Amino acid sequence: MQTETILDEIERTEQLDDAADYLLDKVGKSLAAGSSGDLLQGKWLGHPLHPMLTDIPIGFWTAGVTLDLLTPRSGQKAAQLLIGLGTLSAIPTALAGLTDGSAIEDPAERRVAAAHAIGNLTATCMFAMSWRARRKDHHARGVLWSLLATGVATGAGLLGGNLTFGRSK
Repeated sequence: MQTETILDEIERTEQLDDAADYLLDKVGKSLAAGSSGDLLQGKWLGHPLHPMLTDIPIGFWTAGVTLDLLTPRSGQKAAQLLIGLGTLSAIPTALAGLTDGSAIEDPAERRVAAAHAIGNLTATCMFAMSWRARRKDHHARGVLWSLLATGVATGAGLLGGNLTFGRSK
């Protein structure tokens, strides 16, 4: 299935409307109106904070998975630390994203934003499972969780890129 077809399907999936209402309206708008709203929106930077913050968890997670693949034994502790730091840094990234998403009014874009948020939440939980498995000395299970999470995060990132940059023609 081509990317355009997947995006078209997501944009038409009305079942995402309830998730969009909850994530973007209830959570996102309350964050935007709260005391940290200007901080999370990046007003102090002059542009949205979320796109910049995404590099932090992605960088940690990518480095951790790279260590898993290149130094499976000697890099275990460092990979565990990187996966954990990526998971922690995903929290403010998500909060900034939900704050930005609260301004989206177009129903199709709101559905894509909800799918993006759900995908990233899923990937973050999977990376947390990876970190937990590694902490319990189940390194192979942790690597598997990280590899699966990387796939989910990549798909969610595609949706976020579509929101930020639009579809390439």
